[in-house]
Amino acid sequence: VYGKGLVLWYRLYPQGEEGVKTRPSQKARIAIIVTRKLGNAVQRNRCKRLLREVFRINRHLLENSADCIFCPKDIEIFKDYSTVSAAFLGLVKKAKILKESKDL
Repeated sequence: VYGKGLVLWYRLYPQGEEGVKTRPSQKARIAIIVTRKLGNAVQRNRCKRLLREVFRINRHLLENSADCIFCPKDIEIFKDYSTVSAAFLGLVKKAKILKESKDL
């Protein structure tokens, strides 16, 4: 799923269907891929820190079985927390991996 300056790959695991193994950890997980094209090590690490923090704060909103891989494509959205948060939430809404409102 492509969003504003951010790409998301995700996988939802089945929740205990007959004969299907489920992932042992029942919390959403994250991986972040940042290429050198985005800038020096300081800028790349700031991208990762901001994405991890946004994920940590909003983890309860995601499906428990979601494995997410984020790949930033534009360094401009990583200037502050609010723009990263908006890009993150817009992307997970587009991917339809938010929990139903009754589960919150």
